[in-house]
Amino acid sequence: MQKVTLLVNDLKSLPDSNDPKKKEYVANVSVLELAKADIPTDANPRKQDQKSRVFKEIKESVLSFDNIFRYKNNGVFINCSSVVFDNDKTKPIELSFNLEKEALKHGILNGGHTVLACKEAYAEILSSIENGEASEDELSKLQEQSVQVRMVTGLTDLEEIVEIADAANTSVGVTTESFIEMSGGFDGIKSKLRNSLWNGKIQFKMNDKMETDDGLIDYPIDVKELLALIWAVNSDMFPTDGYDKALVKPYSSKGSLVNRYENEDTRNEFEISSPKLKALLTLRDFILVSADSVYKAGKGRNDFHLSRISSKFSKNDVVDIFDYEIPKVTLNRGAMLPILSSFRVFEELDSFQFDIMKDAWVSDGYKLMERCEKRLKDLDSITELGKNIDTWKDCANLWDGYIRKNMSKFK
Repeated sequence: MQKVTLLVNDLKSLPDSNDPKKKEYVANVSVLELAKADIPTDANPRKQDQKSRVFKEIKESVLSFDNIFRYKNNGVFINCSSVVFDNDKTKPIELSFNLEKEALKHGILNGGHTVLACKEAYAEILSSIENGEASEDELSKLQEQSVQVRMVTGLTDLEEIVEIADAANTSVGVTTESFIEMSGGFDGIKSKLRNSLWNGKIQFKMNDKMETDDGLIDYPIDVKELLALIWAVNSDMFPTDGYDKALVKPYSSKGSLVNRYENEDTRNEFEISSPKLKALLTLRDFILVSADSVYKAGKGRNDFHLSRISSKFSKNDVVDIFDYEIPKVTLNRGAMLPILSSFRVFEELDSFQFDIMKDAWVSDGYKLMERCEKRLKDLDSITELGKNIDTWKDCANLWDGYIRKNMSKFK
């Protein structure tokens, strides 16, 4: 149990007449006091992004020292185990947080950017004082700025907590996937990635960053992209001899896929086995890393960087670079998705295995890229290519010749 003390002003206790186990406390807290407090933030469905416009505006408002910050800010909403206070208003209150039960979501449910802005403003002022650029008076100005803090106890139902967090965060547009993650909706996918290179390499929460030896960086992909990849290789829904325009949703409408995953009636459309998921992500990385060399080897030309289906390669976009030198270019997403989707034909042959698909890509991958280039000549943009169902269909059909020549590789 983590305990945090907080000196507050005008504390009000508001019992819930419908549920005596729940209580709400409202108080004004100085920015300085809030900056010093170590209140858990993991419960917030959105990670705090110091580069975001929201954060910068809040911090600027704190440092304006206009004494009306509390009226301009939406405040901080905290879910905790208990609030203990004394009749002596000069003494701090004590908040308790049970962090062992993750489902309780104890900590800041809303207002994480506000708290971080307070901490950053405090740190900047301390630094200025140490460098002789400011006086102690700056801290008193910070003390005069205040924030309204709501503290709730007695919340134990996860769905209820998620609903409250959703409502509290609507003004800042928290993503749907952040709330799915908060309710444990992605736990099944996470469990299938254990003991793989991709474990811990996918962003599930808004604004979250991946910790590395070089500092915080973006994740290779987010869960929205992961759902798009899973959808793209669903051979049950999209057999390669079919013609369903919904297949292109990974490029044309990723957000709609998240909504389908959120809906319990359609979540089963994203069912995928652990071996298939690992093979899919490994293949995705391999295609991105090797596209340049496969193109050059197959077409006998060194101009992939000039192709309209190419884009700049970033090492941070993949988990494994295999044994390749880091390329300068890779496939644009508008070509990569229909190409990756074409490998669902291997699942129809019970051969959705990385080694088999890797050999196929190295052998005939340039033909897939060639088909994308040819179709792009008749389209206005790479965006049109990604949305074009005929592109996706063409890529899948290309494998017919390869499969006939290599039947011995398949079960």
